[in-house]
Amino acid sequence: WADVRQNHQHLRINLGCKPATLDPRITRTDNSHITVKMLYEGLTRMGPDKKPQLAIAKEVSLSSDCKTYTFILRESYWTDGSPITAYDFLYSWLKVLETQSQSIYSYTLHVIKNAKKAQHKLVPLDQVGIQAIDDKTLVVTLEYPVPYFLELTSHWTYLLINARIDKDHPGWAYHDGDTYISNGPFQLKEWNHERKIVLVKNPYYWDASNVKLEKITISMEDNPHTELKMFAQGEIDMTSSLINGLPLAQLQKNVSSEEIVSLP
Repeated sequence: WADVRQNHQHLRINLGCKPATLDPRITRTDNSHITVKMLYEGLTRMGPDKKPQLAIAKEVSLSSDCKTYTFILRESYWTDGSPITAYDFLYSWLKVLETQSQSIYSYTLHVIKNAKKAQHKLVPLDQVGIQAIDDKTLVVTLEYPVPYFLELTSHWTYLLINARIDKDHPGWAYHDGDTYISNGPFQLKEWNHERKIVLVKNPYYWDASNVKLEKITISMEDNPHTELKMFAQGEIDMTSSLINGLPLAQLQKNVSSEEIVSLP
């Protein structure tokens, strides 16, 4: 964490994978979902206590039968400065159901009324229990009470994409540039597919005052031995080998116990 301690506010990490896309709808179980969660934020986000916090939603109410959620959105913006609306969530979630073959986590939407039927083309998409009442009001009706629904809304499949960009530039999620628009604490600055991803603080993020990092550089080294060497030489501040794991023998030799953090 040397750079952070020196107040450079530049975090360097390695994710051990080369994501084919940074589209939250089709992110898979590799480490690319970590990058997606840096770039996007949904109605809720998971807090340090592992409980959902309100994010793009500033208020939420639940009906007496525990099946209908009404979300009131806060003033928030895309990285191009355009406002986020409830219609963005409506478009994004229905698009997941419509393009079912690409999203392996589309089943997480099946708790929503008629979502599973719509995905299997048994009912039209307009019968799915998602309504944008106006720019700031999103109403979601479930098939049955789901006590963990707010946790689900923090999952990357429930994130939103920019409808205008998605319609006008179908390949937006495969490269950097002006057509990559997101809404999270960081925005995409550079994407060298074979080497690194560079993110910078998003000035349009609704909670930008609480984002301390100015920059995140993400390496994509998939060899855990090389990754550990990069850490030992000070080239990265943090490893994240969730797929292959780190070589234990080298880990015990080259890394102090204070530098190892274990999580459940």
